[in-house]
Amino acid sequence: MATVVPRTKKRRVSPHGAIGADPSYGLAIGSRPPAAPLPPAGLTSVQEVIDGQERQVFVISDDENDTPPAEPLHSAAGATHAAAAQPANGKRKASLTYADEERNAQKRQRHEANVAMLDQLAATLHAQGVRGAAPPAAAPDADYGYVGLPPTPHYGVPTPYSPLYPGNTSATHTNNFASSVVHHAAPPMPTTAPTTAPPVPTTAPSLDNAMLITRTSKKQDYLPPYGAPSASRPRPYYEKQGAPWYAAEPAPTEPVDDKDGHFLVREGDQITPRYQIRGLLGQGTFGKVVNCYDRKLQRFVAIKVIRAVQKYRDASQIEIRVLQCLRQNDPTNEFKCVQLLETFDFRNHVCIVSDLLDRSVFDFLKDNHFEPFPCRNIWHFAKQLFKSVAFLHSLTLIHTDLKPENVLLVDASFDVVPTSRSAHARKKRVLRNDDIRLIDFGSATFNDEYHSGVVSTRHYRAPEIILGMGWSYPCDAWSLGCILVEFFTGDALFQTHDNLEHLAMMERVLGTLPDDYRRKAETYKPEYFRNGHLDYPKPDTSKQSRRYVQNMKALQDIVVPHASYAKHNQRFVSLLRRLLEFDPNKRITLQEALHHPYFDLLPHEIPP
Repeated sequence: MATVVPRTKKRRVSPHGAIGADPSYGLAIGSRPPAAPLPPAGLTSVQEVIDGQERQVFVISDDENDTPPAEPLHSAAGATHAAAAQPANGKRKASLTYADEERNAQKRQRHEANVAMLDQLAATLHAQGVRGAAPPAAAPDADYGYVGLPPTPHYGVPTPYSPLYPGNTSATHTNNFASSVVHHAAPPMPTTAPTTAPPVPTTAPSLDNAMLITRTSKKQDYLPPYGAPSASRPRPYYEKQGAPWYAAEPAPTEPVDDKDGHFLVREGDQITPRYQIRGLLGQGTFGKVVNCYDRKLQRFVAIKVIRAVQKYRDASQIEIRVLQCLRQNDPTNEFKCVQLLETFDFRNHVCIVSDLLDRSVFDFLKDNHFEPFPCRNIWHFAKQLFKSVAFLHSLTLIHTDLKPENVLLVDASFDVVPTSRSAHARKKRVLRNDDIRLIDFGSATFNDEYHSGVVSTRHYRAPEIILGMGWSYPCDAWSLGCILVEFFTGDALFQTHDNLEHLAMMERVLGTLPDDYRRKAETYKPEYFRNGHLDYPKPDTSKQSRRYVQNMKALQDIVVPHASYAKHNQRFVSLLRRLLEFDPNKRITLQEALHHPYFDLLPHEIPP
């Protein structure tokens, strides 16, 4: 229907069929003029002699961002055919050869065939009741594929542009989409299908077969759906091949945070064009942790979104500084601390991007009805934690907030096994993989910098912190001792919220305070002592508190001995006593703890 004369940036298209040319070739789909059209609005026209015939020619652009020329090429009234046919420089490029026209026609036919298949697939899914299966209309482009991550209202349906589509063996598509399943918007189906189009599939591929599992965890994650576009979820950006993955970020149309400065998590929304929200992972005083899909790296990440309050923004810079220090000194993550990927500011919220891990050790315990971990898991947990914290100490860093909530499992998949051989025995979950990562460095402190008066979560707080005697690296060792006991029993060792009661519990489990340490402590907190002893119980102490402290067991009785594993029991209790030493100057260091005989045990010497 048109003849194309290629130019550097523009091409001239005639709406009148050329002799020997394909009458359907020329303009893009949806913009083809009738046999003898009026000049399309906004297009510049000239009269040219093409293949010996005078034709009206329009100037259109190959570049969607191109602007029309400063001086349009309108032919003057009464100009000769030769003057109208010649450009300003006196030269004119030749028309396309028959081979070029044939190649372009085949490209168009392949594109229209893909469009037909995509429309058929969407119609089939829509007929099956798949929500949002009908793809949105979009401007077609025969020269470019639909690249990026357009709206996907359902999980993983392969399209003609997807590597999972049965007939797609294109190396380009495989390279561009090796780890993604993308549902692409398509133009309306042409009224007349090309004669060379491949057969259109009559049934849609199975959704189950199309799902792409990205995690080996029992809790499987799939590539993210994009949800129906709305005011807060504008349609994503279609990009040409070779264009960057990002695009201009749309202006927010809904509130970004609440009155307290917490970020509002809406599934399907974006944190910059790069990250799409999948859900909420957790929240605290500092802000929220969000599960997001990274469109650039095509994987899932966790983003810690700090509250839009200045004091929390300032505190986040300390954590970022610590994470950057860890990354610089451990680029291969040998010491199993959470790895910083990126930081940025998003609408007054500081965002910290890290690898997406599984649930915390505490959450696993809770879901397992606080059943203790097997001794072999505890042995491996201890070795990893000691190695991680010893690495922090080598960098003059003190974590100060070690607890099971800040230890994340890499993979929380599990097997269900009976707790005994009885037919009616209770069942518990046993981890398949006990690899862990240490997280939450928001309270981490360099040893030569300011130390706040109170640190650590109550149950894992060292006695020197309670007594106000100052703290340093040994407070982390005490916290780890409490954590290991909790792994062994399933319950926190010191469950209290009162300082004096907490100290009384410590004496009940570990014995009375050493005299030299007690005398020093009396100079800091004399109100906690009387006549050379801990002043507990007091006259106003409740009966419930007295009873609870009285029922506390000594450490050697808490670690229930295994008759067949005497060596393990002895060495485990020995390690715990060194970690839970009252005097921080006598407490074992984490580097020394890695060489404790407990870690020399062979697999058959550790209870299952």
